[in-house]
Amino acid sequence: MFAEVGPGVFAQTPLSALLRADGADSLREEVLLLGGEWHWRAWGALGNAVRTGQAAVDHLFGQDLFSYFAAQDPQAGELFHRRLSAGGHAAVLAAYDFAGLEVVADLGGGRGTLLGALEAAYPRLRGLLLERPEVIAHVRAAGIEGRLDERIALISGDFFAAVPPADAYLLRKVLHAWSDEESARILANCRRAVRRGGRVLVLEQIVPPWDEWGGLKFGDLEMLVLTHGRERTEAEFRALFAAAGLRLARIVPTASEVSILEGHAADGS
Repeated sequence: MFAEVGPGVFAQTPLSALLRADGADSLREEVLLLGGEWHWRAWGALGNAVRTGQAAVDHLFGQDLFSYFAAQDPQAGELFHRRLSAGGHAAVLAAYDFAGLEVVADLGGGRGTLLGALEAAYPRLRGLLLERPEVIAHVRAAGIEGRLDERIALISGDFFAAVPPADAYLLRKVLHAWSDEESARILANCRRAVRRGGRVLVLEQIVPPWDEWGGLKFGDLEMLVLTHGRERTEAEFRALFAAAGLRLARIVPTASEVSILEGHAADGS
């Protein structure tokens, strides 16, 4: 982690630099989040999750992960949302053309940093950030990367109930936290509200075939422990889209860990 460059004099190495808060590839918040007591307690209940299918967080704390953050551990929730909002935006913008879209809604978009990057790259685009009340309150106070303007509207809401009309919906690392039934409900709400000719953009990692190694398969266990969700294969995503009345039109890889799964109304509307 550190190098002794002289008697009693130490310097950082590339490994310890990853723990700096100001590093471009910082892992500081991820280390703090995953090393938290609540996270170790949840993994300690892995056996119960395997036997029952119930998320360990639900079993231990009596509520789902996001309700736990809001009610019992807001500091961990702050770390989680900062981690969710960080990084990978340049890869998404490089891989996908958002030109022609007027209104893009980021559902469960954390601190709204992806919308902020889109706004900077596409001057005519307007954004909607739909998040839980406590997250919206933070963004109102702190802004998106220190700024906030009239082109991004903040909406306190519940994507299980309804979503605002838009030309495109962004779901970045959202669906993997929810069951197939819950995810289909979110996607169906998008299908009902999307403007004619619009699209639903799911930004997720895709599980490789069963006989290939992939670190995401360990991430699938993390989803079992922490959430109602799961990581999914391409075939599972296609089935999920179809259950919500959407057609998975294409999958766009990016230089980051996520791919962009583009969905359209199955009936062509």
